[in-house]
Amino acid sequence: MQQKMQQICMTSVLLAILFSSSSSFGADAVCLSNGKDLKGWTTNPTTLAHHWKMEEGIIVGENQDKKGSVLWTTQKYTDFDLELEYMTPSKDYDSGVFARGASHQVQIGVSRSLKIDLTACIYAPKDKAGSYPAKSDKVAAVHKLGEWNKLRIIVRGKQIQTYLNDEAFVDYEGKTIAKEGPIGLQLHAGVHMKMLFKNIQMKDLSASADWKPLWNGKNFKGFQFYFGKNNAENKGTYSIKDGIMACSGRPSGYIMTKKSYSKYTIKYDYAFKTPKNLPEGRRFRGNSGCLIHVGEANVLIGWPRCVEVQGQYQREGLILPIPRNLKCERTFDQKTCDKVRNPLGKWNTMEIDVNRSDMVIKLNGTVVSTVKNCELTSGPIAFQSEGVPTYWKNIRILEK
Repeated sequence: MQQKMQQICMTSVLLAILFSSSSSFGADAVCLSNGKDLKGWTTNPTTLAHHWKMEEGIIVGENQDKKGSVLWTTQKYTDFDLELEYMTPSKDYDSGVFARGASHQVQIGVSRSLKIDLTACIYAPKDKAGSYPAKSDKVAAVHKLGEWNKLRIIVRGKQIQTYLNDEAFVDYEGKTIAKEGPIGLQLHAGVHMKMLFKNIQMKDLSASADWKPLWNGKNFKGFQFYFGKNNAENKGTYSIKDGIMACSGRPSGYIMTKKSYSKYTIKYDYAFKTPKNLPEGRRFRGNSGCLIHVGEANVLIGWPRCVEVQGQYQREGLILPIPRNLKCERTFDQKTCDKVRNPLGKWNTMEIDVNRSDMVIKLNGTVVSTVKNCELTSGPIAFQSEGVPTYWKNIRILEK
């Protein structure tokens, strides 16, 4: 089925150009719409199939009878990265996109129950965490009423991430989400609306997702060291034992991949050793970090041009541009960082999703910071030696 859809996608290139698709999937895209008819889709209930039609390459849904219906893909999916554009001429509308069946929906428009616009937020009442367990306060600023909007939905495992017009919105872990299911476009009952959907493209992550070790856990093959100069000799600053990379913290420097990356997710566990005889009431000053898009060396007190994702104790995930005048938009949620951090001496998991100039950073599965419109878009990845013993393990990467 997927092979057939890829063939359909190739025949739809002209339509994609006509409608100004801004998909970043490129050749990996699978078009869920052939631009001609609704082949590959089915309506529930079937008696309301007249709600849905194809017009000039656009899927149009309209319910003049104010009854609710869903246009489902006939194929089921597991993990995927879905991107589409939608627009409506209706002043009042309640629509959405279902991910893996009806239990979890990404809202489009005004919620019938809460009476507010919750576009790109998650509706999942079966999780028993409130009808909308993942909401954003950015809707009013980002949602373009009466215009074409781009909605992106990434589903991997139980995790659902949404983006509206390239702005990161919510990151939610579903409790009752099915492992597999169809994708659905909704017309909610109780309101007459007309919804338009185009450029519906998907990247199948279940087929392409291939996490690989960034570090093999045995030696430093594929890495180089910087201690005042590139390709410096590692004189015990970094060592390996039982699959754990240990760093003494002295001298200051970093271990860096020889390869450059631009679109990927990196995930690793790291910890600081609880210091002995730390005076009561004194804050531990453990410091380190992961350097993204590493460039020119020694632009700030020995550190290279890059974006640093802080590993410093109690500031995990804070974004530091190096040098400080490096252009990038950044956010950091200190309260969330404090809430999800594991105690000193325990392992924490850092996940950095990089899409060239944009990044989303998670600490122990929860978003704590973001980067947008960074002037750096590619480069090696590095881990800092910065004054205290630091430990890393399970360093893996998913290239996109």
